Amino acid sequence: MKIKRLTPMIMVIFVVSFLGIACSKSDSSTQKPKKQPNTITAKAETKPMPAPAPAPAEKQAPPEKFHHGGMTKMSDFVVQVPDEVKNTWKKVALSIHTIKTKKARTVVVPIGEKTKIQGTPFEVEVLYFLPDFTMGGSVITTKDNEPKNPAAKVKIYQDGSPIWSGWLFAKFPGVHPFHHVDYRIFLIKGLKK
Repeated sequence: MKIKRLTPMIMVIFVVSFLGIACSKSDSSTQKPKKQPNTITAKAETKPMPAPAPAPAEKQAPPEKFHHGGMTKMSDFVVQVPDEVKNTWKKVALSIHTIKTKKARTVVVPIGEKTKIQGTPFEVEVLYFLPDFTMGGSVITTKDNEPKNPAAKVKIYQDGSPIWSGWLFAKFPGVHPFHHVDYRIFLIKGLKK
């Protein structure tokens, strides 16, 4: 009687064991052996890199880190205008943009003089004009007398009080331009007469 009771239990153990062995054999027999990836070895060649060119001693505009918009002291930098430049360039042409009307007009301002800009609350004084602006160390000057990089140091007054002082660049009008609620002022060029 004891044998009859154990037989179903032995049968269950036998079946489970058989299935476990059969499954593990079928899994291993159906799996394909893994291929080893082909490896290619190549020799790396190293070539020496050329040394970078030395930085120039002087830089042209846009000299964003050198710009001094707002009321900065004139003693921050020494502006040197050669006599040849002073004798050649007498005026500058400025473009006055009115925001509301989206119109622009040209105004001629003599270098070294304060000029009232009609139709605006401004007076403009052109302090310096440099036909080829350059800066080295603490000196602002011109490389030569050709208008390759024209710039003008301008001071703007409203109701008699200075409100802005900075360099305007003809070729780089977006570099720290004069911004006002109603107006924009840009340098167009230097004039010889």
